[in-house]
Amino acid sequence: MTTPTWQPLLGTAYRNALLANGDRPAVSCAGRTWTYADLAAKTGQASRSLSSAGVGRGDRVALMMRNKPDYFAWDIAIALLGAVKVPFNTALAAPQMDHMLAHAEVETIVADPDLVETLWANGTSDPALYVVLPAVIEPTGREAQVPEPVRGLDADDLSVIYYTGGTTGLAKGVAHSQRTVLTNLAAQALEGEILSDDRMLLTTPLSHAAGLFAAAGLLRGAHLYVEESFSVPRVMELCADEAITWTFAVPTMIYRLLDQAQQSGAGPLMSLRTVVYGAAPMMPQRLREGLDLLGPVFIQLYGQTECPNWGTRLSKDAHQRGLLDERLLKSCGAAATLAEIRIIDPEGREVPTGGVGEICLRSPYTMLGYHKNPEATAARLTDDGWLSTGDIGYVDPHGFVFLQDRNADMIISGGLNVYSTEVERALLESPAISQAAVIGIPDADWGEAVHALVVAKPGMVVDSLSVLADCANKLAKYQVPKTVEVVDELPTTPFGKIDKKLLREPHWGTGERQIN
Repeated sequence: MTTPTWQPLLGTAYRNALLANGDRPAVSCAGRTWTYADLAAKTGQASRSLSSAGVGRGDRVALMMRNKPDYFAWDIAIALLGAVKVPFNTALAAPQMDHMLAHAEVETIVADPDLVETLWANGTSDPALYVVLPAVIEPTGREAQVPEPVRGLDADDLSVIYYTGGTTGLAKGVAHSQRTVLTNLAAQALEGEILSDDRMLLTTPLSHAAGLFAAAGLLRGAHLYVEESFSVPRVMELCADEAITWTFAVPTMIYRLLDQAQQSGAGPLMSLRTVVYGAAPMMPQRLREGLDLLGPVFIQLYGQTECPNWGTRLSKDAHQRGLLDERLLKSCGAAATLAEIRIIDPEGREVPTGGVGEICLRSPYTMLGYHKNPEATAARLTDDGWLSTGDIGYVDPHGFVFLQDRNADMIISGGLNVYSTEVERALLESPAISQAAVIGIPDADWGEAVHALVVAKPGMVVDSLSVLADCANKLAKYQVPKTVEVVDELPTTPFGKIDKKLLREPHWGTGERQIN
């Protein structure tokens, strides 16, 4: 007897949700609300536009749009056609975008027009290579049918390529299949406690974690409230007027909301029943403030683009227990439902419980590998599916994971990953700089601030303001150093590498962890 094989396909899941939820509200933004029927109609138009541009199964489509309802129509249309989505953080500089377009072999861009104009104005891309589609969708009437997904698609077919910073300076493409994406969306709903009656507020870029939460919310039939960016007054207003029940935020955003709530009262936020946070740990004392003000609403996630969001989960209950045992508030949680955790030593051997080493994850939503980069894939992903995170920590006897440091030279500032090598490469393009080292230093607001140490070339003078202005033309805003320190020399290890651990010591001291 042959066992039937289930094929988890993203387009089918979206179509089911659009059909089932009809006139229920799907997305609200800037004073307009689309029902699920509206979204289905607009998705149909987007799908036809892509088809007429020659987009089909396996074709790469760059989605270069700010947060708006239209984003979802194009996103779902790409999935229905079996094409491969390449989402772009719109804060990236033009050279970074150009690398991604070329590396992913993108032929079609769906974009806000001004973003494409910026790309071309920098002379980094040939507009003849791309078909630019209008981002605003205004169908003439409601279609009777929800678009059908493409036939013949396989669950192992490529679905999306996410780009993440690289330790060698160039962003790497993280490849995920239909299977890994849909399984991950199920995990988003399960671990993030997304319910069909949730009113979900999303204020971070849809090209990143917020897009996964949004997709999971749509599959559940939730009502999304989408903002182009985070604003404390706007979040307070929406929570008060719309009784928001669910939101995702990075610690910096939560700190600002708590500060406002302590000044004007937490009343507007009391409708919240779930606040998912991640990308960086929260300071235990601020978590206590949040728990005192809002009650048991917090869930912490820990994961990577290679294993999106849910490697571990610190549950609402664990947060509450942390009020009595603050040690729990320093943990990033226990293994998520569909994930496994192990800690290994430098030789790749698993260490005993409590032993410090590199954190490794395994789950059914771990990446396929790095696009067109087998060497990097082999360095991070084992044949039996274990992903090396590059983070250092340990697991206690109860299965809770504690982060201590990062193996890779990565900084998390305001919840966004900053790879030091990218910033250093931009700094070294200055004619006055001979050496550069970039580290993260503690910051009460951003968690970690990007700090650059530079050595001037003989006879040259480094002007910090000019250096920062030059970086602003080459890097995303969040990657530009907050501070520049000119030093006579940079310390090195016995192997001749810049000793970043020594550089961090004056800022971090000898605490139990060097991660904020």
